[in-house]
Amino acid sequence: MDFGSSEERDEVIQRSKDLRRSLDYLKTSSDIDQSRLAFYGFSWGGDEGPITLAVESGFKTAVLADGGLRSPQETPRSCPINFAPHIKIPVLMINGRYDFVIS
Repeated sequence: MDFGSSEERDEVIQRSKDLRRSLDYLKTSSDIDQSRLAFYGFSWGGDEGPITLAVESGFKTAVLADGGLRSPQETPRSCPINFAPHIKIPVLMINGRYDFVIS
């Protein structure tokens, strides 16, 4: 898949829809407290986390580990760095000098 392609944008949209379906399913469960849902993104999940957190309001907090914000190579519609300013919940981002994804 090429960075900046329509295929990449469509894949980002599909992943967001899949996550929303998962959260909708959790809402049907009586043993899940909707007021305490958190997002944990590790590696690729930490990298793509800003998109998820900007478009989905079901999470109350988030932890992004070993991800990072890479330089904008994709189209603005699918680049996580462009979604970061739209996140309205507390986020703990854990990265380091020797992370294997973003260095």
